[in-house]
Amino acid sequence: MSDFDLVIRGDVVEAHGIQLDGWIGVRDGKVVARGSGGQTGAPSARERIDARGMWVLPSVVDGQVHSGSQADQEGLGWASRAAAAGGVTVMVDIPYDDPEPVASRAQLSAKIAQVERDCHVEYADAGYEEAMQTRAAAGLGIPEMDAR
Repeated sequence: MSDFDLVIRGDVVEAHGIQLDGWIGVRDGKVVARGSGGQTGAPSARERIDARGMWVLPSVVDGQVHSGSQADQEGLGWASRAAAAGGVTVMVDIPYDDPEPVASRAQLSAKIAQVERDCHVEYADAGYEEAMQTRAAAGLGIPEMDAR
């Protein structure tokens, strides 16, 4: 009898780095185990996928979400709940928030609190770094945001 329905070997992308020569084990359509050790350490499975030399993402990343772009729309809670229902585990928000984009430390702190309170999946904010790079290139600073 197999340990899993499926084992995928490769470089497993984790939240804090990449597990080289890792594996993920899938049972009943869900990732239930992760590990490393190549051929000798990978458990048995009915099906095996050899993805060595490739990244294995044990989840789905939605790289462009507009959860706050329009006032009185779904917002982070509903957007992240819908994402989770579709198998998405990370959503990257494009923060053109209505009524105004996140552009101050106070707005960023409020957004962080909203994410911590409302999100059902992992969250990344694509606009913050882009805004900081644009302001730096233009010789502008946002001193109140320096103490992140």
